[in-house]
Amino acid sequence: MKVCFINTNIAWGGGEKWHYEQAKVLRHAGFDISFITHPKSKLSQKISNTSFSQKHFKVNKVSHLNFLLKKRISSYLSEQNFDAVILNLPQDVKTFSPLAYNKVKKVIYRRGMDHPIKGSRLNKKIYPNYLTNIIANSENVKKSISKFIPELESKVKVIYNSISLDEIPLLKKTDSKLILGNLGRLVEQKSQKLLIPLAQELIKKEIDFKILIAGTGPLKEELSTLISENNLEGYIKLLGHIDSEKFFKQIDYFVFPSQFEGLSNALLEAQLYRKPSFAYNISSNSEIIEDKKNGFLFKYGDTQKMAQTIIELTKDSQRLISIQESCIINLKEKFDKNITNQQLIELLNE
Repeated sequence: MKVCFINTNIAWGGGEKWHYEQAKVLRHAGFDISFITHPKSKLSQKISNTSFSQKHFKVNKVSHLNFLLKKRISSYLSEQNFDAVILNLPQDVKTFSPLAYNKVKKVIYRRGMDHPIKGSRLNKKIYPNYLTNIIANSENVKKSISKFIPELESKVKVIYNSISLDEIPLLKKTDSKLILGNLGRLVEQKSQKLLIPLAQELIKKEIDFKILIAGTGPLKEELSTLISENNLEGYIKLLGHIDSEKFFKQIDYFVFPSQFEGLSNALLEAQLYRKPSFAYNISSNSEIIEDKKNGFLFKYGDTQKMAQTIIELTKDSQRLISIQESCIINLKEKFDKNITNQQLIELLNE
């Protein structure tokens, strides 16, 4: 079966990671895999170092109005005779799905954020009529997809983001200083600025701690300034880009103050390393964290309650062990990569 991953996003994110990893899975399973990417994208650069074939098209939000571009895309799709295409962005759906619908067996859109698809006239024409299937990466995302276009509900299948459980990392020995960690892009969505008041609450309680923030992004300078203005240089450290394995081996607890998420890969990694997670009860977080069992959920912005719960856990070694064990049990039940890989293969073979 010939499958083409269509992903014209220029930046690298969760969608690009999923497309790239699933392409490797499908090729290993015997599928013939190709990519359509933007020539300046991070995904294109990564693919160029592999044996995957790729075709470049410069696509943007108004490309569905570009007759000449659509003619070139249509010609390419006809030549390749794909059995299925898997789309990544709304602009990919609008540009490619009407051209692919009569040429391939399956036109699949994979959606990873819980923002509802707008009920515009164009969307109501394209999404129900030119997509055969939609993959949502969480139940919460699934609900959002059909909020304004109800007829999409029957097309949606949930395939969770997942993680390999072939090797479970060893637990780190706990030091006297409590090390909290956050991993993610430094952007407004991830709300790393809320780690400032969290640190201040822990200082009030005279806790010996440090917060490590891993990641890069446009808010780096603002975060650095906030840390300095609040005299927190001895408590909060910006690590920049760091390998996730190295990061998780340094920390005791994972703190995740995001405003919204699809289904967080960072939370799944924290579970793999058996790090109790402290997050806000938003979006799909409750599908990963069962409150008080394998982590803790809070009302958005309640850093005071979060700080108190962190302190309580440090004083309860038996509860900590129970949470660490529950992390792996939860992953095995819902987020094992072997299970989700097979779900995608079954969808393509239907």
